[in-house]
Amino acid sequence: MAFDRFVRRYASALSDSAFIDELGPIPATTNAVIFGHRLSRLLERDGVSPRWATGAQIATWRFLWGSDDLPAVTEHLDDETAEAVRRVLSDAGARATTLRGLVAALDHAVESETEAALRDTARHLLTDTGFGLDAALLSEAAGGHAMASGFLSALSQMAEPISAGEIVEYVLAPIGIPRSSAEWRTEKIRRAGRIPGYQATTFVIRAPVEGLSARLAHEILERVAVAAHFARQDTTYVRACFEGNGKAVAYWDENAKSGLVMINDQIEDLDSLNLPWPYWRVQVDWLGSQLGGLGTAELSA
Repeated sequence: MAFDRFVRRYASALSDSAFIDELGPIPATTNAVIFGHRLSRLLERDGVSPRWATGAQIATWRFLWGSDDLPAVTEHLDDETAEAVRRVLSDAGARATTLRGLVAALDHAVESETEAALRDTARHLLTDTGFGLDAALLSEAAGGHAMASGFLSALSQMAEPISAGEIVEYVLAPIGIPRSSAEWRTEKIRRAGRIPGYQATTFVIRAPVEGLSARLAHEILERVAVAAHFARQDTTYVRACFEGNGKAVAYWDENAKSGLVMINDQIEDLDSLNLPWPYWRVQVDWLGSQLGGLGTAELSA
């Protein structure tokens, strides 16, 4: 398309620190804001290829707001210049525009690498204190409070793991076991209050877990419960089998509010399961509660 080459060149320029330094932070920010706005309009009108436009949007958002690896545009500026840049961003409504562009990207088919970059951007904006996402900003970006919850759901969907491997890694990362050594497996088990031969989805770790104890098994089971949620598994009954450690298993029955850990012949009952949600998901829940409070405040105003 006609604008594809320009879009690619501008996105490349944003990563050129010498170019940005020569231009200056205030003009660079102004240009990035204008570019982001026009890019959104071009996407709406099919005036640019989503393949190039989405990548350019991500580059623009990273330049303005930073990422896990890059500082925001205001990060290393003196106070006066940083304040001038923040004023440019505020006057242009750049935060709301960024959020709208991010959610709109859900409608475009993108490559897996771009999908991962969108996921990382969503997580960053949900959790970055400098960006300052709150209920008021969500409502502004969504076009009103009535649509803010759906908008937040779209952001949450974008932030979720995008592959089965990523979900497995969430469980295994703290214990240093590669994802190739674990799998979800459907098994028939006994479950209290259910007919014999209940079909359960078990998270099986085939490699030995070093130093496996009842406490560690409990912590792993809690991460399995989070993984089961993202994998769209049944979360009312969560089970982990430590195949590499012999006769070792842990489970939690949400309906019975109980569970146990068994390592060889040692059995320990569980009376709670506290899920270690990723921080971005904690922020989603907090924003959801804020939206409820905002709605109450608006009704009483």
